[in-house]
Amino acid sequence: KRLNVEPKNCLVVEDAAAGIAAAINADMLTMGVGSAFHDPQANIKACDLSSVSVKAVLEKLGLYANI
Repeated sequence: KRLNVEPKNCLVVEDAAAGIAAAINADMLTMGVGSAFHDPQANIKACDLSSVSVKAVLEKLGLYANI
């Protein structure tokens, strides 16, 4: 709310299953990293953030064409 952004337009990067669940409960998109990499509820997954690019994330979420 402070950022004046709709939850559906937010991406939560999380390394815990509880964080993924909380983000989903808040109607936000999720990226599971680290121990949350294997969480089946995460929208997208990455082992770590060292090789993640904004373009790749947007493409995986089907949003890159909207820019």
